This record gives sequence, C-alpha cells and structure tokens, in this order.
Amino acid sequence: HFPGEADKDPVHEDNDDEEDYHEAVKYSFVTSDRNRDGKLDHAELTQFAAMMDHAKEERKASLLEMDEELNEATETAKELMKQHDADGDGKLGITEISKLVAEADMEEQQHAKEAFDESDKNEDG
Repeated sequence: HFPGEADKDPVHEDNDDEEDYHEAVKYSFVTSDRNRDGKLDHAELTQFAAMMDHAKEERKASLLEMDEELNEATETAKELMKQHDADGDGKLGITEISKLVAEADMEEQQHAKEAFDESDKNEDG
C-alpha cells in the first residue's frame, strides 16, 4: 500500500456489490410495477426480467472491461520495470520513478508540440 492509502476491506466491497444488486432489483421492480399494486403481472414481469437482464449484462461488461484494464496495466508495469529498473532489484525506487515520470512528461510535451505544429498551418503560433 502507498502511505495514506486506505486498506480495502473485501467484506465491505462484497456488501457494496450486494447493495448495488438489491438497489437494481428494487428499482427494476418499482419501475416495472406500472399499476403500483406491489405485484408484477405477466407483462410487468417481462419488463422486470428485461431490466434485470440488462443490468446483468452491464455488470458483466463492466467486469470484462476491468479485467482488460488490469491486463493492460500488468503489461505496462512489466514493460516499465524492464525499461526503468536501473539496479535490477525487480523494484522501482523513488529515483527510478522520478526519472520515469520526467521522461513521460517530456514525451507528453513532445506529443503536444507535434500536435500543435501540425494544427498551426499558417505557422503564426
């Protein structure tokens, strides 16, 4: 953990997911119960099922995106470690991180300059 970073509590994370799911169920139920009798008839149940299926698909897509982002971050970290681990200890210290950040800043500035130069057709700055 980084200094000051709160510890994640996996129990409460699961509870948050569970609470979100229950909120989705309640919202879908209330929205589907068109006649407000507290029960779902066939047509209302069809709408409820469609809404819940949509929520499930959104969550599934979100989890897949998170997995892809994690995989991408893992690959980036491996590449950064390979490029910037000057002492070969398998870790990046503050000196190595500072150099990495400085290089990234210079690269970003270069990209911005190139984009500006490309868009500055009349070269008036």
